[in-house]
Amino acid sequence: MSFKAVENKFTNNFSPGLDLFLNNASRSPIPLSHKKIIEDYLVEWSRAKHEPYYYNFNHADILKQQIGRFVNCGTNQIAIGTNVADGFSNLINGLSWKDNDEVLLTHEDYPSVTLPFHTQQSPSIKWIKPINGVATIDAIQKALTPQVKAIAISWVNYTTGQVNPIPAISKLCQKHNILLFVDATQALGVLPIDLSYVHIDYVTASLYKWCFCPQGTAISIFSNKLLNQVNPIGSGVFSQHDRQLRYSPNQPANSAQKFEFGNLNILGIMLAHETFKWFNDVGIKFIHSTLINLTQGLLKLLTEKCYKYPVKYTEEHESSIISFIHPNSEEFMKQLQSQGGNATYRHGLIRLSPGIYQTETTIKTLSTIL
Repeated sequence: MSFKAVENKFTNNFSPGLDLFLNNASRSPIPLSHKKIIEDYLVEWSRAKHEPYYYNFNHADILKQQIGRFVNCGTNQIAIGTNVADGFSNLINGLSWKDNDEVLLTHEDYPSVTLPFHTQQSPSIKWIKPINGVATIDAIQKALTPQVKAIAISWVNYTTGQVNPIPAISKLCQKHNILLFVDATQALGVLPIDLSYVHIDYVTASLYKWCFCPQGTAISIFSNKLLNQVNPIGSGVFSQHDRQLRYSPNQPANSAQKFEFGNLNILGIMLAHETFKWFNDVGIKFIHSTLINLTQGLLKLLTEKCYKYPVKYTEEHESSIISFIHPNSEEFMKQLQSQGGNATYRHGLIRLSPGIYQTETTIKTLSTIL
């Protein structure tokens, strides 16, 4: 399939008029293929022809196959959940911590990564101060003590879009026998991720941003080693090894399925399956290059118009998020929204996050209102 044919496959699968929707880091528009899946399912549901039980099981399993192929991990390592905060909370409560254990967290990271650790006496929290929006290896090494047992961090910072050096952090963690927990919400569907190459003990991601799913759908991926160390904090039909109705005994699965306690978000699972099947067909290299080209185009435009940034952007740490300072942010947001567009305005910054369905037309149109 040619580059142009793949590009058309994306752009033709979205409703028109999304040129100025620059808010994919907050939520993504739904593709037309996904819309049809929902409509067809609602018709079945209205006629009582849907099957929420085994139907849910089957779709969960085929989704895991697609995700495993996309990030190169085993299906046994994947659990389907609801959101990042819930995933981290289950992880933290399922591990055994000693009184003097410490975890490294990063200032300005997303609260769903940091707040779950505040509910526990152990491990105690040590903070890393990012440099130019990045948790550098030097900053991490300076914070290391023999008590540090884990590092929890976002792959991509949700405000600035700066990409943390996860492969280098992974090597450091392996050297010091430290667990690495990563929120990949702003990375999955944007950056190439190969879990056979980068060792991460726990990866979690909500799928309602770059993966075109409704809220309430997330995944957790455990390393095989960590999978055997984390104890489920609950139990339900889905978490049983055979998914059979029983009152006793509790016989949880040997896989990450043991963390799926009850019925899952079937619509989210169905759409996620469509997304990752789609992603696997076109390849992450095309997706990544498309998003990076759009981001670089936006960065060039903003630089030409002399806007300032909260960090110094470089190719080494770029994702599909750019934040900048506008002298009249509220007026800019009004103009953007009046033309059917959207972005995020928070903490005095405007955050732009283009999508794979957009082209250079987006940059040209945006230039008229900057």
